[in-house]
Amino acid sequence: MLTREIPAWLGHTHVTVKPVIDLTDQVAFDAYEHPGSLTERITLRTPADTFPHANQVTRRLDHDHAVPFAPDEPGQTGQTGDHNTQPLGRTGHRAKTHTGYQVRQLGPGDYLWQTPTTATDESTTAAPRSSPNPSDPDSSPQTPSTARSPR
Repeated sequence: MLTREIPAWLGHTHVTVKPVIDLTDQVAFDAYEHPGSLTERITLRTPADTFPHANQVTRRLDHDHAVPFAPDEPGQTGQTGDHNTQPLGRTGHRAKTHTGYQVRQLGPGDYLWQTPTTATDESTTAAPRSSPNPSDPDSSPQTPSTARSPR
């Protein structure tokens, strides 16, 4: 019965079923490239560009290692994971790589940036943890935001 009702509700028959991703789990990989499963986790957890004063919210961000990947370091396994990945737009990625910006990941979706002149900005771009309550007039929709506070 339900399989006949769903297309009528949706207006089409194309449905993709994806597994639930538990963002409280930590995953790590022993490769430089970020696998698709990790980029999906990072996008769900941190949907916006983490570079200071950036405002992009898109799935087309680069996924960068907060601490640079070190392939030749003995015993360095699991360098690519939730604990060491940040989404960056192309401008922020280039600034970090070539101009002396440094970043430290403080926790999921929370990054501390240091500019080449040693000023710091905290970038918090974590997705909202709960949906607003539609029956509560004081509950406004939460969107991914970038809150920065000087340290």
